[in-house]
Amino acid sequence: MSVFKITTKGFKSFERALKRNPQNTKRELGDFFVDAMRIYNKGVIRNPWKVGGRGGGAPVDTGNLRDRHRREISTWSAKIFVNPSEVNYALAVHKGRPWLDSVFKTSMSEVNKRADKLLDNITNDLAK
Repeated sequence: MSVFKITTKGFKSFERALKRNPQNTKRELGDFFVDAMRIYNKGVIRNPWKVGGRGGGAPVDTGNLRDRHRREISTWSAKIFVNPSEVNYALAVHKGRPWLDSVFKTSMSEVNKRADKLLDNITNDLAK
């Protein structure tokens, strides 16, 4: 089953900004992760997979699977996932209806806009 995971490896400007102004960089990154998780969460929770449909968020019968999504945001990464020990059928359901993959694809452009804004803000901070 997929896990949305966003990391910051490989961004040269990010690395320079972090050394120059770590507090601002961490704040900008935190804002980005919160925005990205909000976008993904909206797709997973508020756009249920339609029976017979091709895409959408978490399939909903009782709501247990939908309500068991977990979000973790740290300084350097963020992810949204279902813990298989809490919902032992999540992997089987995801194989038949890969909602996390679907939401990831449909949310990509909006999250990329936020990532561009993040990099612009960091770059502008470097230019000061």
